[in-house]
This record gives sequence, structure tokens and C-alpha cells, in this order.
Amino acid sequence: MACCGNTITGAGSVAVDDGKRVNYVQGMLLGVDDFVQEQAYHRARQHELARELLGYGTVRGLRVTVDAGTARVRVTPGMAWTPSGAPVCVGSEQCCDINAWLANHRDAARAAFGSPAPSPAPLTLHVVLSYRDCAVDAVPIPGEPCRSDDDLNAPSRLADGFRLELRLDAPPQREEMAVRDFADWIARVPVDTGSPPQGEADFLAALRAAAMAWLAPTSPPPPEDFMLGLPPPGLETTDSLLRAALRLWTTELRPLWRARFGCGPGATAPGGADDAVLLATLQLQVAPEDLQVVLASIVLDESRRPVLLSLRMVQELIAQNPAPEPATSVVAETAYGQLATAGTGSAYARADHSHGTPPLPVLAGDATGPVGTTSVVRLRGRTIEATAPSPGDVLALSSTNTWAPKAMPQPAGSVPAGLSFGGAGVVGTNATYARADHVHPLPALPPAPPVPPAATTPPTTLAFGDTAAVGTETAYARADHRHGAASLPALGGDVTGQIGNVRVVRLRGVPLAKNEPVPGQLLLFDGKNWVPGGVEPFSSGIVAVEPAGNALGATVTASGPARAKATRLNAATLEVVVELREIADADGPRKGFTGHLTPEWSDKTPVLAYLRRIEVAAADAVLLSFVIFASGELPNSLHRVHFTLHRFVPVQG
Repeated sequence: MACCGNTITGAGSVAVDDGKRVNYVQGMLLGVDDFVQEQAYHRARQHELARELLGYGTVRGLRVTVDAGTARVRVTPGMAWTPSGAPVCVGSEQCCDINAWLANHRDAARAAFGSPAPSPAPLTLHVVLSYRDCAVDAVPIPGEPCRSDDDLNAPSRLADGFRLELRLDAPPQREEMAVRDFADWIARVPVDTGSPPQGEADFLAALRAAAMAWLAPTSPPPPEDFMLGLPPPGLETTDSLLRAALRLWTTELRPLWRARFGCGPGATAPGGADDAVLLATLQLQVAPEDLQVVLASIVLDESRRPVLLSLRMVQELIAQNPAPEPATSVVAETAYGQLATAGTGSAYARADHSHGTPPLPVLAGDATGPVGTTSVVRLRGRTIEATAPSPGDVLALSSTNTWAPKAMPQPAGSVPAGLSFGGAGVVGTNATYARADHVHPLPALPPAPPVPPAATTPPTTLAFGDTAAVGTETAYARADHRHGAASLPALGGDVTGQIGNVRVVRLRGVPLAKNEPVPGQLLLFDGKNWVPGGVEPFSSGIVAVEPAGNALGATVTASGPARAKATRLNAATLEVVVELREIADADGPRKGFTGHLTPEWSDKTPVLAYLRRIEVAAADAVLLSFVIFASGELPNSLHRVHFTLHRFVPVQG
């Protein structure tokens, strides 16, 4: 995407040196080359200011999105500065169809897939913005006689424009990645708190060692790794060492890492392929056959986009985050139980600071005395008597609600006699205690109850719906007794007649018509009754399938044009799809179909078949799908299935 296809610098081919400006003197005759030279000098200084002091990248806008459910990329209006220092403004929203781009770059895309290309093939595209100027506003110009029409006019203005494109290769962005890597490396160096601080020579030596792959390359350095490894252990920084690091960056490292445009060896003019800003990277999956993007695979990544903050934003960030100063005093702690406080001071505490502690308190309550000579004089507020205990004593709560030493009770020398069953319990008054393994003798068991006599008469037969009863007889029922059955009730509701001769006259209360059905009919509801209704046979025939290992042969003989295809699902199952053609009005208003299957049965090769689905395939075609299966492995022999396709017939009258 661009405003025009050519780049013109001035009228005609004029060689300029952007390090020179016109020296105006009285009587000097100015020509086109003088004005082009003057313009080139001032543009170079403007670009140089942005390039050297500000940097490059997105300044505002230029958001990249992918429309949901499509392969269309959008870029919002915005502004950026290129590595050469040229401002680029996109004044309106831009969009690009990736599939259309792939169609116009077939050879390049297929080369990126490799050979042989996987399906789908991964592909990386980059959204890149660069500056282009456009020659506009043609005016008549004088010239020689007999000139062509193309020589009668020339553009009188050069308008700032842009080029927004998809590329297979991203611009190098060497200085952007170097700035990130250098700043990240420096940020990992801790602040030096020792005395004396680390020497500058040792600090710069560690920096040069990390950047040695670029300072003294022996092989091509890594493309995006500018400070190799992590800072060595023991390396620390101070304000003066940080200034030395920035000086090394400015004088030695930046000349190696930045994209050079003018004012130095190896200069390249603005407007080249590398004088561009990366906006986003797209990770895609593309079908190599038709070069269509798999929509669900599009991943948008803007992490490598360079971003250029305004000086006002940088000023605000610095003002919002002032560097803290170390505190010069420490708050002394004078008492226990003080509330915590977050504090309001902006100074920071040094790592080796210490808070004083108050003197240890004197204990009170159940324990008294200083911390080093504590004496427990109470338990849960109850006083412990000062009487010295004797060996074997226990601490018991006395009648005065104080703890006092007391002799341990002695074990009993005898066991109480066993009580009779049903006797009352007794708390006991003896002061001795029972040993853990003591045993009470048990009283004698009572005599067994007498066995009840057996019943001599059968139970009375009850009617259906009678209430159950527990019974009052003391005789027991013999194991082979029987209850007589009540007479069967008469049927009613949806069915009539006797149990052995039931007639269904309703379905959920809806009457069945008395019309006698014929084979193949269905029950249809006419608004009041279920009425026998027919189905219209449309096609019938026989499908013969003969499996032979993984190979399948399927033939069909039908009442109309038909063809069959068999697919093995597993060792015991195969699916048959029959396409029935010349079915009148198959996709019309009467497209309700049903089917009937009858497999041929053999004791040697018993198989079953069930209908899987019926669907309309075209205006005059229907697909009939069914499955043939066996209980074990499906035999390699001929299997036949009779099928019939019916159409529902509406109830008439």
C-alpha cells in the first residue's frame, strides 16, 4: 500500500551532498540544483536530530488487528519515525487481505514453505511501515521543440507518503534490540553498597567482555544477542560506574549496533529496505495447495515493535518515580504491643539497619517473676498451694477451689460379685480404684423361651388392594405354606377385556380408530383419533457386500437407479451408504422418509443390520445409511440386506 510508485528528489537528476548548504552572495545566479541542495541540507539536519537523539519506532496509533473470522489485517491511523529519522504519517485506516497477498506472491510463499511442503505449512509474515514521497501537482515547463507529450509537464511538489506492506523478512532493527539487551543487562547489576566502591576499569572490562562478540568478532555474532550471558557474580554499580557504562555505550557500542544513515563510514541513504519500522508479526498456517490461510491459526505478535515515547511522557514518568534517599535515623522501639504502621517517609531503609528493643517485661497472672526466673503459681486462675508434694502425689482441686498435692488412691483388693440380669446399678462408695484388667463375674443365663407351635390352617386369601396386617397369631407359618390368589380384576382405561385377551383402544387417552390397518401402515393423528395411515414405498432393493480383508465390494439391485458404497468401521462392523436417485420431489414439501431393513440370516454367518440415517442428498436423491455387524469378527463372505424406502403419506379426510 502506498500513495505512488516512484521517488523523485527535486526536478531532474541532481547530485546533492547533505553536508553542504548554499552560500548566498550578491549577484549569484540560483538554479534548481541550488534549491535542491538547500532543501537536502535542512532535511538531513531534521532527520539527524530525530535519528540521533530521539530514536525510532511507533509514536502513536498504528494498531494492528485481524478481523474476526477473516484473513484481513487492519492498521489504524498513526505516526512513526523510521531509523533514518523520517516521520511517516498514516492518515486513514488501511487493510490488507492475506489470501490476496499470497495469490500475488505465490513463488515467494512456496519457497518459504520448503520442499516437500507440509499441509498446512507454517508461514511468518511481517507488517512493515516505511516512508515514501510522491511527486504531485504537475505544471507546464519550457523545453525543446518537437518534444513528446510526456515532456510538457513536470511535478511541482513532493508530498510525504508512506508504504505499508507485508514482508517475509522483518527489517533488522539492530539498534532497537541492542538498546533492550544493554538496558536489561545493566538493570541486572546490583547497587554497590561497599566501601570503597568497585573500580571503573574492572566494571568496564565486564561490559566489554559481554559485548566482545561485536567489539572483536571472530565469527558472525548472534542476530539479536548483543550482551552475551548475565553479569558476572560480584559485579556492582554506582552512579559514577553507571555514567561510565553509558559513556561506553555512546562511544564504542552504539556505533556498532545502530543502523547508520549518514555522518560516518558505511553510511546508507534513507529510503532503503531496512529504513522501515516493524509494526507486527503474523504467525500463520497456510494450505499449500490453494494458498488459503487457516483462519483459526492466525497469531498476532507485537512484542518486537519499537515504541517511541514523547519527552512529555518520559518527564512525567520520571516525576512520578523519584529516586529514594537513604534514611538518616531509625525509630526506636520502646514498648511491646505497638500497632504496625506503613509509614510516610520517602527515604529508604539501609539493608543493615536495626531497631532497638524494649526491656523484657515482668510476667504476671498464672506465672510471675522475670522472664529468666519464672514461677507458675496458678493454673487457669486457681491458686496452687505452696505445700511440697510427696512422691506419688497428684494435684487435686480441693474444696476451697485451690490446687493441692494429694496422695494417689490405692487399687481395690477384691472384685464385686456379678449382679443378676435386670439388677439396678450402684455408684459405689469405696475410695480405692479398680485396676484396668479387672473382671466382673457374669450371672447365670436365663432359660430359653419355648418354641411356638406351627399353624394348622392356611391364611385367608385377600382381595386386590386390601390393607396389609402384621397379625396376632402366636403360631408360626410353615415354609411350604401358600396364599390363595384373588380373582383378576377387569381392565379399563386405555385397554379393555381380560388379562389374557387385552385390547388397546386408546393411547394416553387418545382413541384408536376402528379402521383395520394393512401391512406397512403407520398410526397418524387426525386431530381426534389415531388412524391407520400408509407410507408410500418409493424404492426398494437388495445390497450385497462381500468383505475380503480390508477390501470391500458392494453392489445394489434396486427398483430405480442406485449405487452403493461400503466402508469398514472395525473388524466386526461396516457401514453401507446407498444413494437412491430419481426420487421425485425428494427435497420438496413432502420430504419425510422412513426405511425398513431385513438382513439375510444364516446359521454359519449370522449378521444384523440397523438403520443409521436417512438424508436428502439432492432434489431427486436420498442417501440411505445402515450398519452391518456381527457379534465377533465379520466373516469374509457374501452378506445381503433387503431395504425399502417409504415416504409418509398425509391423512386424507
